Amino acid sequence: MVSNVPVTMSIVTEGAGLHFMMFLQHLVLKDTTYDVDNTPLYSTTDQYTNRWDNWTMYMDAEDYAPATSFGLQLQTSGPMRNITLPGTSWEDRNKDETYEERVEYLNSIAEKDGGIHYGTIHYYPKWIEKHFSNINVIFYLGESDETVKRCYNLFKIKNGFVPEFDHVLGRNNRDVLESDFDFKNNNFKIPKFTVSYEDLFIKNKREAVRSFINFTLSTQVSEKKLDQLQHWINLYTSRNDELLVENNYI
Repeated sequence: MVSNVPVTMSIVTEGAGLHFMMFLQHLVLKDTTYDVDNTPLYSTTDQYTNRWDNWTMYMDAEDYAPATSFGLQLQTSGPMRNITLPGTSWEDRNKDETYEERVEYLNSIAEKDGGIHYGTIHYYPKWIEKHFSNINVIFYLGESDETVKRCYNLFKIKNGFVPEFDHVLGRNNRDVLESDFDFKNNNFKIPKFTVSYEDLFIKNKREAVRSFINFTLSTQVSEKKLDQLQHWINLYTSRNDELLVENNYI
């Protein structure tokens, strides 16, 4: 029997900079500034890898609250554990949790809370359509074949061992989430909001940055703050480009 309880999630490609996106949100939430030397752009724990995971682990809990409803957070709130899905990330593929256990767990959450919020995952779990019909993608970081491969290479550089590149995982995202894409008007009809990786990071388009912040934080970001955000995006993307060159991916 297919359930109609609401299921929500956000999808950000593996290696695309979820933790750095959280840092951008933090800059707005705290209305603060940082020097390059006191952020992990050139990390002391992961030397020069431009990996932000460790830094966001220690952000104040209140930083997550405004972003929670859009899925841009590391953990689901409260005592509920993260749902491990096959293919959500390379670490999850090593879990012993069975398909039946996942379904049972999802049903228990739906019964208790009246809905399921996944938070942010990397790949759309198409198999849940067998069990739930009211599926809502809140946020999607749009991708292309080129950007998915770029993100995989960055993910590999920053994490060391990862499985071989599987183009099917990213292609599945696009098949599901971009099936109703209106190219003329640059409009995704399935996710409530999307911004492309290329526009946000590579081209660092001001309106892309503005729309990302305004939607995920339900605010109106100032022009001065946009200047600051674009400055950091430029640093972040430039460092990623350096890493790709250093590791012979460009």
